[in-house]
Amino acid sequence: MQNKVYTLLPLFYLHSILGQNKQPDTLIHTDYFNAVHHWVVLPQNLPSVSYWLGYVYADPHQGFTFVFEDELTLNARGIWKRCHRENAHILRLILDAKSPKLWLLDTKTLQKLKLKAPPLWLEVMHYEAETWIESARKFMAHGQYAEAVYGFEQAFRQNAQIPNLNFELALALNSIERYPQCIRHVLGCIAQKPDDYRLYREMGYALVQMHQPQEAEKVYEQGLQVCQQNEQRREMALDMAQTFYRLRDQERFEKWAKILRQF
Repeated sequence: MQNKVYTLLPLFYLHSILGQNKQPDTLIHTDYFNAVHHWVVLPQNLPSVSYWLGYVYADPHQGFTFVFEDELTLNARGIWKRCHRENAHILRLILDAKSPKLWLLDTKTLQKLKLKAPPLWLEVMHYEAETWIESARKFMAHGQYAEAVYGFEQAFRQNAQIPNLNFELALALNSIERYPQCIRHVLGCIAQKPDDYRLYREMGYALVQMHQPQEAEKVYEQGLQVCQQNEQRREMALDMAQTFYRLRDQERFEKWAKILRQF
């Protein structure tokens, strides 16, 4: 491994400098954040008939990363063929919102190409929960919510008792608009920590976004009962008052406006 050169580049930058001749994209259909822990095919923006084969994994420091493995060709019958080129260096590409969509290889193709999932090198990579949390918070601050959700989820699987982690994961799920997943997560957490008003607020928000305001109202009412901070109570009441005002539900708006005035 001493003669290997490690290269890490933003994928959108690599594609912008390699030319404009695009290969057919009818097979390339998966967003980068849905390709984690998969072998994928990436089109080269080169005047070439080959594609790039690689594996996508999550790096807590860089985010979702494509590791180049080999080149592939695709014949007229739609069958992939591996080129088995000798790689002089290890190329890693950072994936983000500007990255092209990817094609996930199916099980039959993986077997044909003799690819193991996950690759052996990934099995030796391990990060502590604190590392995932630290990186997830940074991704949240930069609006990279898919990366943040992944990091919080990894930490949650390792230790669900870390303070604030259940709330931070719920907030990240709402930020990326995964509302049903947020609700499932919060329901499990409330069973363990029924006095965390923030969980009720995140669940209520998710229900509002799913056009279930009356169910959200019940959740917010529960949140008010366990919350001991008037400022936070005021914020929750304001959320509901504004929701029913937008829905032109005068009766419920007046109800929550009255509650709001108490704080």
